[in-house]
Amino acid sequence: VRFTITNRETYGIPLVTNLTAADSKTVDRTSTAESGWDFAWRDFTRKLRPLQSMNVVTTYLVEDGDSWKDVRGSFNSLNSITVRDSLGSGTRTNLTIRETIRSTQRLSPFDWAQWTGPGRTLRTMTLTSTVSDTKQRQETTGTPTSIHTQIFPDLLLGFTQTEHLFHSQSWMSNSQMNIKSQYKKVDTKNTSLQQASANGGDWRFTIARKLDLFTTYTQTTDNTFDRINQVTTSDTHGYVFGLQLGFNIGKWRFSPKYDQTMRETEDSAGRLTADLRTKTAGLQAYADLYVPAGIKLPFGDLVVFSNRIRTTENFTLEMRRSSIDQLNSNTDTYKLSTTNDYEMTSNVRLSFGGSYFYTANKVSSDANTYGYEVNSLLTIQF
Repeated sequence: VRFTITNRETYGIPLVTNLTAADSKTVDRTSTAESGWDFAWRDFTRKLRPLQSMNVVTTYLVEDGDSWKDVRGSFNSLNSITVRDSLGSGTRTNLTIRETIRSTQRLSPFDWAQWTGPGRTLRTMTLTSTVSDTKQRQETTGTPTSIHTQIFPDLLLGFTQTEHLFHSQSWMSNSQMNIKSQYKKVDTKNTSLQQASANGGDWRFTIARKLDLFTTYTQTTDNTFDRINQVTTSDTHGYVFGLQLGFNIGKWRFSPKYDQTMRETEDSAGRLTADLRTKTAGLQAYADLYVPAGIKLPFGDLVVFSNRIRTTENFTLEMRRSSIDQLNSNTDTYKLSTTNDYEMTSNVRLSFGGSYFYTANKVSSDANTYGYEVNSLLTIQF
């Protein structure tokens, strides 16, 4: 259990135009209270083997704050130990009272099994679920607002060794798959109801012990309903797709990648208010080069240079398309950047780099833009 409260009093500054300014003050208060409870099934009973790994962490959090003006200078605001107690002087300008209950459950239901073949993948399954409920009450200059936010489910299902599930051990290894799902509801009393969801996952593995592959996909929806006018004011849907490879050639590590996103929003009449599609292709190259050398100084010892340089090169092409704001949104942007860290000795290091971009507008060439940046930093340590 933890509880803190902070009071800040600000007095007015007497001036020629207002000699009694110090007779009043403003008061800002914040308080936080939190309690938690951890529960492990194995501490309760050793029966039901699928539940032996279950662990539940539950917290209750209270976050309050308010502001007051025209409080008498002689009034002691420290007499109240909670923001929910009203001050006996002044006028309250705003108030926020927030209560959050959050519970996270973790479970590996089949870690005890001795399955082989595709069952080995199920043995690695981990389930993480989070439930969150937040109630917030606000007052701003006397206008109250009540917001209720719920997140359920917030689910993550993870697997490793998925190569056994597809009988692909001969060419696949180090695999991991995550499946994600989240639903969120924000209810503003007598005003609006927002419902959003995100469903997707990612999968990574190594092909022939040489090529690392990572892919991800998430589909999203976001709907806002106006309770006052009884209409859907905003209906948004979209997706995010990503693919990345990784492989080595000599001392260089290359990582080509491709991302694609789409987001569309319709208003209450079914008209598009937002429409944007983005495709991004890129290549990153990284190397850690080490070429030691030395110089024999006259009448001195041999000076050894480590000559180590870590370099990262990036090239990307971003293509944006929209059917609404074509002049500002339909563009192709080329970006090139380099970052280098050169270590001459353990006492001398030079960092330098630069970047350049060129944006080609697909509607009007007069809107084309470009920019560049160069930077360097020399560090000498004794």
